[in-house]
Formats: sequence, C-alpha cells, structure tokens
Amino acid sequence: MLHMLNPFPLFLNYPLFGPTLLRVVLAAYVIWLGFIKFSPIVMVKTVHFFESMGFRPGLVYAKLLGVGEIVIGFLLLIGLLTQIDSIITLIISVVALVVSVRHKEVGLREPGVYIFIIAICISLLFLGAGFFAADLPL
Repeated sequence: MLHMLNPFPLFLNYPLFGPTLLRVVLAAYVIWLGFIKFSPIVMVKTVHFFESMGFRPGLVYAKLLGVGEIVIGFLLLIGLLTQIDSIITLIISVVALVVSVRHKEVGLREPGVYIFIIAICISLLFLGAGFFAADLPL
C-alpha cells in the first residue's frame, strides 16, 4: 500500500485555522454586500426586485436586507452564533442563486459566486467558527 507523505506536517497542528479564514472572508463579503445595498443604484434595483415579487413597500424590504446582511456579517466576524449565521447566509445565497439563474435581468452576480458562498456556509455549519470566535464548541 502506498502512503503519501504530507509536505507540510506542521500545518496539521492548526485544524481550526481553515474555518477561521473561511469565516472572516465570508463576514467581509456579507458586510460588503450589506453596505452596497445602500448605494443609490443598487437600492433602486433591489427595491424594484422586491416590488416585482409582490413585497411592498420594496424600500423597507431592501433596507431590512441590507441591515440584516451587515448585522450577520459582523456576527460572523466576531464568531458569534456562527452556525446560525451560516444557515441564514446559506438561505439568502440559495435564493440569490435561483434568482440569478432564472432572472438575469435583475443584475445579480454570476451563479458561481453564490455557489462558493454556499460551500463556505456549509463548511462553517459543520466545522464551526474556528479560532478567535465567541462561539465555544459544546
């Protein structure tokens, strides 16, 4: 039986570094998504999208989405309720993926971006928050 040697065995001493990196990157992206919701061009598109789906007034839903993304992003950044934040971000990303595929005129990102975000959310859901987080494994 052939055994492959690990070229960097010392890195195996830091198994919680991967989830930490994923959590911080996801937090930065979600915070950024929340803040750009308040730019005039994106706000108009988001309001129009919500109103076309029957959610009126669209401005309220657009602002709630932006504030919600910012709050979830900061919770992810400090590692508080990471698995719950991951589930909420996962749901938002799945909806965004479906909308980006079915309604290209809405102007969302490419579907591949949402697939990466979904993969990160699922990873954090199973791996936990990693280093430097307020969450403690039970």
